[in-house]
Amino acid sequence: MRVEFKLDTSAVERELRRLADQMPAAIVRALNRTIGGVQTVMKREIASDIGIKVGTVASKLKISNASTMRLQASITASGRRIPLIDIVTGKPPEPSRGRGRGVSYRLGGQTRTLPSAFVARMPSGHRGVFQRVAKPRLPIVELHGPSIVEVFKKKLPAGQKRAQEQLPKEIKSAITSLKRK
Repeated sequence: MRVEFKLDTSAVERELRRLADQMPAAIVRALNRTIGGVQTVMKREIASDIGIKVGTVASKLKISNASTMRLQASITASGRRIPLIDIVTGKPPEPSRGRGRGVSYRLGGQTRTLPSAFVARMPSGHRGVFQRVAKPRLPIVELHGPSIVEVFKKKLPAGQKRAQEQLPKEIKSAITSLKRK
């Protein structure tokens, strides 16, 4: 005795085609959500390492989101060094008018003092920590702290770990979301 079943798979095939058409958008959404999570981790790690505000680090990091034409998301750090005024401790006199005790700043958990530095506001409105180059009053140079890029490189494993943890979850969530539609 032979029993034959004929199944109508056209509905399943249509659903698979629909999912395949929407899959690039789901992957883009997963990549962009993941890179956002990586940025959050990197901002916090870098800020705690240097001892500055997370917002200062955020302005130095740039995200390149994925698109359906480019299934790749990335985060980059700018190469400029942080102005020393962003990591100064206390409230040094501004301007010091010869009464200054130097400028103290906190970097990497240590407080350091530059005895001949001073805080000043330039005519343009820019505020910074400066130091004289020679004995005469001018020229002066603005002092800077570490580069975000160097600390970014040092903290990269934490960001990569976050991406490896989050991306599979985001893809699974995106696929689940597609199935519900």
